[in-house]
Amino acid sequence: MFSKSTTYCLKNDSPCPQKKMTYSNKMHGLLNAFFLSLVILNLVLASCTRCDCKETFDSNKVYHKGDLVIYSGKCWKAVTQGQGIVPGPWQQNGNDIWTECMK
Repeated sequence: MFSKSTTYCLKNDSPCPQKKMTYSNKMHGLLNAFFLSLVILNLVLASCTRCDCKETFDSNKVYHKGDLVIYSGKCWKAVTQGQGIVPGPWQQNGNDIWTECMK
């Protein structure tokens, strides 16, 4: 009732040998899936840490770790709590609160 479908090789019109799934082929497939998962995870995590500065720095406001501000055209991220410290290069002019956000 049902006929077997056969794939023929192009060179000599004889049936092509079936490829066997070996341990090596399985491991190669698993490694590809693993690395693809790592790439996707990296993209997801990278999107979570982007600098999205919308607020202008205000020296009267208390900032907390993770707060983002714009100052002198750059985005700055608070690494700890503080108030009145102007964003700038780390450990210069008393700055122990801000680091430039580059992502």
